[in-house]
Amino acid sequence: MEGRAEAVGGMYVKIDMPLEGVISFYQALERFERYCKLCRAAEDAEQRMVYSANARDDIDAAYQEYLQNVALILAVKNGARPIPMFKEVSTEELRKCFEEQLAAIDEREALEYLEALNVIRRCCPGSCERSDNDAMKKLRELASKVREFVETLYVKEGLEMTRKQLREMAEDPEKFRNLFVLPPKPLLEEYRL
Repeated sequence: MEGRAEAVGGMYVKIDMPLEGVISFYQALERFERYCKLCRAAEDAEQRMVYSANARDDIDAAYQEYLQNVALILAVKNGARPIPMFKEVSTEELRKCFEEQLAAIDEREALEYLEALNVIRRCCPGSCERSDNDAMKKLRELASKVREFVETLYVKEGLEMTRKQLREMAEDPEKFRNLFVLPPKPLLEEYRL
């Protein structure tokens, strides 16, 4: 979903999709787990090298996304709703959003997830037998909570946008006529006997 311009206090600002980094974070962790399993199951050394390189790229991507979006990741994990995507955003809504992100930053918790990412990055590739399973379990739980909230939010926002559009269509159907392709009117000649 792309950003769009909204009027805020007489000014137009572009609102980008606020969850892009959060989504990239949990998707990178999911890809890492897939490649990690393939790497462990591979019997061919060449295949193992390819899978481990991909796994390493993905855990590095998750690490980068975590560093850039830690406040939003933790806020989403706690159920905080980020900046609304499909409606006008008031200064009060922005303030509330930032306050929720600030409240979600628990330094000890943030460092625990960072340490878990570092444990895995140090172990992959090459010494995965020594990898800390607790670290992956902790990250898997985080990714699962974040993904669940993001998916729920998308459904709610999508429904809200659809309702709004249907209300507008009911109020002024002419405005939306070009969205519906109507069949051409039959020619009179076709019905002559």
